[in-house]
Amino acid sequence: MTIDWSRLKTYDDWAQQLRDLLDRASKATADDARSCVSDELLEFVEESPDDVGGVRDLDRRAREAIQALASGDLQAGLADLRSRSSDLENQLKLIREVTAQANKEAASIRLQNLNQMILSATDTITALKEAKAAIGGGSDVAATLAKLEKGIASLAGLKKSLEGLIP
Repeated sequence: MTIDWSRLKTYDDWAQQLRDLLDRASKATADDARSCVSDELLEFVEESPDDVGGVRDLDRRAREAIQALASGDLQAGLADLRSRSSDLENQLKLIREVTAQANKEAASIRLQNLNQMILSATDTITALKEAKAAIGGGSDVAATLAKLEKGIASLAGLKKSLEGLIP
């Protein structure tokens, strides 16, 4: 079986490919079938990129599967392969849970930044309306300056909130 390694881009792609190879390895009973799967597992290790997080652990599992296939004890090797598949599933589940939690926390942070930006904009609008009213009502210069300073401070807060949105 020829594997198109170039189609594997993400950790999940590589993990699924290893899962498929481990499944085939656990079902391989003839020596030539085990040898073929062993060659594909070795090719998996050689082709897998080091820049995809977690792939080194997959490589380790593939090497261990190669050793299990090479051992003379087929039954123990098959049980070991099933165990590795189960272990891989547990690891994938944990990674997905951590990723989901991180995504939730990131969304919460974005909402907090957006809320701060809205509050800053509201404060700015209020301060500038007060300054406009003071100018239109013939208020004294000191009161008008204080309201303009409040508006400037609110604009600075809005600027800081907007800068917080830039990664």
